Amino acid sequence: AALPMSSFKVFKVACFTEGTSYYFGVRIEEGLDAEADLKRSKWVVELSHIISTVNQSLFPQFSMQCLPLDSVSGTSTRLLAGYLGFADHCDVLAVVYAELHAHGRLGARFVLYENSFCTRKISELLITQLSTCCEMIGINCTCFSVEGRHFSCRSPQERKIWLRAISNIKVKLHHRAPLPSEQDLADYRLSVCECIKVLEASCVLPLMDPLLPRLKCLA
Repeated sequence: AALPMSSFKVFKVACFTEGTSYYFGVRIEEGLDAEADLKRSKWVVELSHIISTVNQSLFPQFSMQCLPLDSVSGTSTRLLAGYLGFADHCDVLAVVYAELHAHGRLGARFVLYENSFCTRKISELLITQLSTCCEMIGINCTCFSVEGRHFSCRSPQERKIWLRAISNIKVKLHHRAPLPSEQDLADYRLSVCECIKVLEASCVLPLMDPLLPRLKCLA
């Protein structure tokens, strides 16, 4: 016979790109409510660890950057760059090199490249003061979205840096800040670089082989 939901300690696994959630429950035995809570917590922690491990395995070894490439003029207004997971399709995750630029007259460019050489552009978004940017809620979640495009970082700490940089740009656009000078760009980059240094000093990520099959590159 079916049991009521109140007989279970429930948790869910959300698939953001599909817009679906899967619910699971640990049955509460009579008088053992605390034990069911503990079992649920163990499931959540283990699932979170597995998801984080698989996600981290997909990234190459790299450091986040805030300085432009001398050889690529299109990166001259770069504020932050690094590899991100990009859910271009609901069942495929591409690892792309993302680059956030300082604000311009219409907004700030958010460019996706094939790799860190920044010679082959895959896609580009324009971030404005009205752009939707949000973090996904979850235990040790590294996902966020920009204008409905889903991305993932290697760690929650990296996500925090990306979201803070995007938020700062949106604030400048909202207040119609003047176009940044070279000194402004240097100051912005210094602030970002300080955040990156703190992250790298406190969070060492393991290097491992990809735990998902690799498909051909995006066309």
